[in-house]
Amino acid sequence: MTVVEITRDALGEVEVSDAVETSAPAGTVTTVDGISETPAGLVDDATIDKITATFALHLDKYPIRLVVDGRTIDPSALEERRFTIRVPLASPDGDAELVVVEWKRDLDRTLYLCDEKGIVLSDLRPGVPAPGFSYSAYVRWAGFRPLEHDLPLADHNHPILGPVVESARQTLREYFKERTADLRRSLVEQWKDDEVYPYLLPPAGPIEQVEHDLFEIVAVTAAPAVNATLDRASRRLSLELLRSALETRPATVSRVLAEVLHLSDERAAELDALLDRVSLGSIISASKKIADRLDFVAALEILVLDPVTRDKLKERAELHRILAHESWIFGEEFAVGVDDRSLREVLRRHVALLGRDKLSDESEVLLEGKRQIVDLMLWRAIPQTTNRLEHLVVELKRPSVKIGADELTQIKNYAYKVADDPRFNKTDVHWEFIVVSTELDKIAARDANQRGKPRGLVHDDNEANLRVWAFGWGEIIENCRHRLKYVQEALGHEATEQSALDYLRKTYEKYLPENLAVDGSRTTRPTGRRPSRAPDASPPPS
Repeated sequence: MTVVEITRDALGEVEVSDAVETSAPAGTVTTVDGISETPAGLVDDATIDKITATFALHLDKYPIRLVVDGRTIDPSALEERRFTIRVPLASPDGDAELVVVEWKRDLDRTLYLCDEKGIVLSDLRPGVPAPGFSYSAYVRWAGFRPLEHDLPLADHNHPILGPVVESARQTLREYFKERTADLRRSLVEQWKDDEVYPYLLPPAGPIEQVEHDLFEIVAVTAAPAVNATLDRASRRLSLELLRSALETRPATVSRVLAEVLHLSDERAAELDALLDRVSLGSIISASKKIADRLDFVAALEILVLDPVTRDKLKERAELHRILAHESWIFGEEFAVGVDDRSLREVLRRHVALLGRDKLSDESEVLLEGKRQIVDLMLWRAIPQTTNRLEHLVVELKRPSVKIGADELTQIKNYAYKVADDPRFNKTDVHWEFIVVSTELDKIAARDANQRGKPRGLVHDDNEANLRVWAFGWGEIIENCRHRLKYVQEALGHEATEQSALDYLRKTYEKYLPENLAVDGSRTTRPTGRRPSRAPDASPPPS
């Protein structure tokens, strides 16, 4: 027996006794004397877990017994799965070997650097998130022992150790990519068999596929908490809560996991980092927005061009209120515009120049006992910089009015009168006036298609910061489809009359007349037919 003694007052001095015979069993015993109570963290569960993971390979290879404070360290009792993978290296010390041990309960994830015998020399954070898994990873490589003193620098651009560690991490990423896919399939099948999975039908397209994928990523992370109860109703409720949070407010998912499913802080933080990196919540939001826009374009075509349904929108004030929320159709920059009160008052003051005495919110008048529908107007103020505004003014003509020379003269005169109003600083405000109707006559179509000018531009005054455009509804709709074409193909979303009307009813139900309906036999026909349009029509200003 040999006794090795170290005192706290002289940690650099070590006393080693001569070897003497003893009848005690072979082994090493560590004794700490001179303390009144056990220091916090010395033999708690976290320490036992750390020792278990650190000596897992060593205890598996050698017939030794490790006891800490009376507790036998037994990694095999906690192991869920062990897998060994070769890590190719261009090194004279040969390839490395990665051993991945998955644990049955949460242990701190660690990447251990070991010699070829599996003896741990140093450890690092693995840097490989794996939602739903608790693991330790061991890199066995003969080259670590000669560089043992440099191991703390392995994550700091060490010329030899850095590439080895990165190769091991890449191998670990690939391993957990496959394991995560396996776990997702297994859990989803289990939940479906138990009738607790919240999606009853397979995804109908790419957008729904992204929703399902995001749900399954989150659900896999929360699986231990979800499956902790044998109560099927509780599991169904937990999964439905996750689905609802993801579909309505993705930012609340972490709160649901923490407060309802009691996910550990470490796992919740890992999930946040994962979602931030892949941005699936943003993808879903963007996908829904694009799909809604495609459906609205189809709905707009029905409302203003389809002869079967156009006359069913009896009150054009309803169209105005809908378009006020969809001003993006006149150009992406107008999607962020606001209804400016001072602009509204100036427009109201000069509206007589357009041959009428009412603005858009007074869309109906009675003349000789009959209801008359007047022209409508939309307006938006778009902040450009701190001291600069862009104003969009859209004059919506009645379907019976073709845009011709008179209408172009009217809108130009109106534009100048409004732009010259003393309320607006001439140098800090840019104006876009658009007149829209079902179609343009031949004269207006020629003015809107002049060589060297953007299509639709009928007047451009740089000094006044003012432009005037003329479009038929066909041009507006066609341009919107063109802008959305690429993302439509990427999403695989096909807008139909049914989806278009469903979007209107869901979003603008209070603005739709009761009698707006489409024959069921026509609701499955995809929209996107080319609407009637003036020759060589152009997009709105953008």
